[in-house]
Amino acid sequence: LMRTYIPEVGRVLFRVTKESIGQYTVSRFFAALLLFINHYFTSLFLWGIGFVLLSYYTQAEVYPLILFYIVSIFYLLFIAHKIVNYLLNFNIHHEHVFFAHTFQKHFFKIVKAFLFSTIILLCFREAFLLGSYTKSELPDILLALYGVIIRVLILALPRKEDLLNALPTKTPFFARLWRIIDRYYSAIFLVGVLLIVMSDPHVGGYNNLIFYLLWGIVGTLVIIKVLFSLYMFCRRNSATILFFSDGESLRERFSFAKTFYGVSIIVLFCTFIFVGALLIAWLWGKPISLGSMADFFMVERLTIDMGNGIYKKLTLFGLLGTFAIIPIGFFVGFIVDKFLLYRIFSVLLVNPGVHNAVSTISYYVTVITVITLGLWQQGLGFLVLYYLGPLLFGMAWALRDLFNDFVSYFIILINRPIKVGDYIKISDEIQGAVRSITPRSVVLRRNRGFCLIVPNHKFIQEVVTNWDYNLSYICCPDIMIMIPLSCNPDEVFKVLKSAAEENLNVLKTPPPLVRLESFEELGFQFLVRCFISPEKTLDQWEIASATRLNITRKLRENGMDIAIPVRIIQERLASKP
Repeated sequence: LMRTYIPEVGRVLFRVTKESIGQYTVSRFFAALLLFINHYFTSLFLWGIGFVLLSYYTQAEVYPLILFYIVSIFYLLFIAHKIVNYLLNFNIHHEHVFFAHTFQKHFFKIVKAFLFSTIILLCFREAFLLGSYTKSELPDILLALYGVIIRVLILALPRKEDLLNALPTKTPFFARLWRIIDRYYSAIFLVGVLLIVMSDPHVGGYNNLIFYLLWGIVGTLVIIKVLFSLYMFCRRNSATILFFSDGESLRERFSFAKTFYGVSIIVLFCTFIFVGALLIAWLWGKPISLGSMADFFMVERLTIDMGNGIYKKLTLFGLLGTFAIIPIGFFVGFIVDKFLLYRIFSVLLVNPGVHNAVSTISYYVTVITVITLGLWQQGLGFLVLYYLGPLLFGMAWALRDLFNDFVSYFIILINRPIKVGDYIKISDEIQGAVRSITPRSVVLRRNRGFCLIVPNHKFIQEVVTNWDYNLSYICCPDIMIMIPLSCNPDEVFKVLKSAAEENLNVLKTPPPLVRLESFEELGFQFLVRCFISPEKTLDQWEIASATRLNITRKLRENGMDIAIPVRIIQERLASKP
């Protein structure tokens, strides 16, 4: 009867269409299962009859049933192998109705391992239970081993590619998780298998420890992630409160906004560290009570040697109060600068440079004073010398160049090697007219309009060229001119002399100097030197240019030319053979 109806039911199941994917897949699965049962119906029927008869009609003798279980292991392994191969081929021939081509082999390997382990362990366990007359832990161990295998197979069911395809990569967290799985999948899988084995009470026996560690580690990571996200959120908002953007860069909303930002970041970091420590301690079963925290901070734990056999004991709370003096000092300095000095200078209309200098000096003096008074009040006055000494040494070291410039300023005022209005030159890059001399630097103005700020010590330690040191006159740049040998040098001398004297900016006393410098291959080389008033130092190059133009015009009026190099090229033609 069953041989008659099983194929009919299979054919009915094959008539289900693809309109409903779920019904279509289930119908194809049961149809394949019925076809397989129909193919091996005789052996399966005989095995089932034998199992029923031996299970319910064996009363005194259990050995036939034991033998049946042992023989059944080999038969059922054969059936399991055949059904897995049959379902695999059925899936291939029916357009992969169950699983995709890339996943089917992996899945059926897992199914085959599941069936083989189930058949071997459970059949052997039943046979051992029937034949064992003493209490043994082997059946429990086999059952635990079976549970471990099932969990390992479930863990191995998703492949590395399946996990990577399932993870989104748009967020930084999942992108980083994707990279970790891609690189360390084998190690993660082995750790998972190890945890499964150790957590089983009959195999590893560390199930409570494993769950405790997993709960603690996962919870700790979650707490760290949440607190870190909150910390970054507060950090971004504090930056928004203290700064604003002008389109190109961030600017402070008020003075010392950067200082407040740094202090707020440190306070937020310490706060979240403290809260995180409390939560993590509670998570690991070691909660910290308020009383224990109070005892930790209020008990005298530190001892300081005051000298002369005197010791001072401090609590952590008192130590924190001592360190709190430092930000309090900066805060008091800020209050004095903003609400006292600012109002005074706004009324007096003081120069901004003076305002800034006085505000900066008063700010740091206030900070040092508050810190010093705070240390004395805490009974730690001896520490004043420990921080004032290095502070004063550091200030002296940092201000050594400033002190050098200040001393050079007085030397410049007394010796007067330079003065306002002088045109000086230290190097090709450092030259110009002196516009002002301050205790810190000398301001030089270049011909192109910009200014150079030069420290005073450079004018004492280096060689300085001063065009205006002589108050009577200065010399223009020398003019060198080459005249052909065909010209009369006496006539040339007169023309050059008159051309220089015609310039109204050239002094009559001393008169312009014209000199025949040397005889060259191209002709006579003459030098023309003009003298001008010191007030026209900055115009010396324009005066020299005007003189050159006048010389050129005068020479051409008198039929004279400026010597130029002449090259004669001769071409020799090769003689014909």
